[in-house]
Amino acid sequence: MARLCWGNRRPVRGHDWSGTSLGAPAGWPQALRTMVDMVLRSPIAMVLAWGPEHVLIYNDSYAVVAGARHPAMFGLPVLAAWPEAREFNDSVFSACYAGEERVFRDQHFVLERDGEPEEAWFDLYYSPVVGDDGRVAGVVSTVIETTARVCSERQRAREQEHLARVNADLDALRLRLERANRQLAGDMDFLNALFRQAPSFMAVVTGPDHVFELANDAYLRLVQHRQVLGKSVRQALPEIVEQGLIDVLDRVRATGEPFHAKGLDVQIDSGDGGAVRRILNFVYQPLRDAAGNIYGIFVEGVDITEHALTEERLRVAQEAGEIGTFEWYPSTGEVIVSDAYRRLWGFAPDADISADILMRHIVPTDAHLSGPKRLATDANPIAYAEFQITRVDTGEQRWIARRGQPVASTVAGEQRYLGVAFDITERKRTEESLRQAEIALRELNGALERKVVLEETERFKVEEALRQAQKMEAVGQLASGVAHDFNNVLQIISSNLQLMELDGVSSTLGARVTNAVAAVERGSKLSSQLLAFARRQPLQPLVTHLGQLLAEMASLLARALGDRIEIAREEAGGLWNVEVDRNQLENAI
Repeated sequence: MARLCWGNRRPVRGHDWSGTSLGAPAGWPQALRTMVDMVLRSPIAMVLAWGPEHVLIYNDSYAVVAGARHPAMFGLPVLAAWPEAREFNDSVFSACYAGEERVFRDQHFVLERDGEPEEAWFDLYYSPVVGDDGRVAGVVSTVIETTARVCSERQRAREQEHLARVNADLDALRLRLERANRQLAGDMDFLNALFRQAPSFMAVVTGPDHVFELANDAYLRLVQHRQVLGKSVRQALPEIVEQGLIDVLDRVRATGEPFHAKGLDVQIDSGDGGAVRRILNFVYQPLRDAAGNIYGIFVEGVDITEHALTEERLRVAQEAGEIGTFEWYPSTGEVIVSDAYRRLWGFAPDADISADILMRHIVPTDAHLSGPKRLATDANPIAYAEFQITRVDTGEQRWIARRGQPVASTVAGEQRYLGVAFDITERKRTEESLRQAEIALRELNGALERKVVLEETERFKVEEALRQAQKMEAVGQLASGVAHDFNNVLQIISSNLQLMELDGVSSTLGARVTNAVAAVERGSKLSSQLLAFARRQPLQPLVTHLGQLLAEMASLLARALGDRIEIAREEAGGLWNVEVDRNQLENAI
């Protein structure tokens, strides 16, 4: 810091006073020169505010109070130098110009002395300065900073207050401490029991030889209940030396870095000359004392043998059955798949897989069954579904079955789905073959049923024909008997008619006898026809005019039907001759 001095050296002589109300030092009044000399020579902080603008002139000690504002504030009006203290300075200067003095003890200010606001305390002594004309021309101030003392006193007061509170609470604290000690003893017992009964195995080894200090029940079960406390790891568990775990303990102790093992396969001596395979997740955590030095290692872990073996068996089963697994995150489209899943779709082992890529290989007609398409509408978009894909490597179309469900994610609000997929192409082909076979079987059954119906119809017809034949046989037998009997009657009638003709009769009666003889002849002919039917004689077709035949039968029909029934015969014009057995036709009529 530049020294402030009077005479030919800076800053008084070197300062440009032309811009102030004081003017050049050569023209200063004697009172000002005297006060400036006193201020600059004072060993304590002093500042002179002269003239109506209260231009500041101060010494080296005050420059320390001004801080970073020095030397820029030298020669400035007080308002420009300390704008944040304007209200205080106006009040003080008004009093001093009225001839009064002002004294302030531990006056508090918030000043920006070094670019940042800071609290400061001062003892201030303000006195008016009389000029050459006998009137007050300025104010001189002695400034003694008491910030350190005030802060110290406040700190001491706070400490005394705190000490008083501490003393007041000491008895209560002592009581709480006693209760805490009792609680701690109980907690220690609880923690010891908790440590001993913890489901995960735990142990503490100390020193460079890793001597067992603590081991819980789970750890003792892991090492086949061997006595390990007080022994080094090398002595208690020699079998792990060759497995490299002693080297790991040494490295953790040397580096202070914990060691984490996941799914580590360890062979434990069974005690009968054999070994027990254990698969473990565990950590070697270095233990440090208050000085930060490593004094031991905490061992903690879980035996996952059964879980790991189950997963291994499941993996083998999935690979043997070509069951692929996948994990899908819809928000990012990320899909994590197993090797078996890649093989199902024909992806290379290092190929990128995402939901969009999988969608491109689903047959378009089945795309609506995919997870992304069902995400907006289904609570479980990857519920069981069967769809066709086009393999990436061969382009072959295959049938895939997929089943999955949503699972909780470690990220809040994130959707996560787990599922499996497997090839059902052969099953689909078998189902299609069965479907075609069922169609063929239904058609065959239909044809068989139709054939059975047809055969039943034919059988019915044959049976009906047989029944008709049997009826006709019976009719024939009846007709044969009737014909014989009827023929005998006709012979008697014919003989009597012939005798009547021989005896001679009247003309009227003769005509009737003639008609009767004709009727007998017709009856005889009918009898012959009945016998022919009964004997199944072959037909004797002759060319016959049906109109003439009916005309010849008119009298016979009239006598057979009686007088109350009139017979009308209608014959179409141009009626053709037919070839027919006359006797059978007459018989039928």
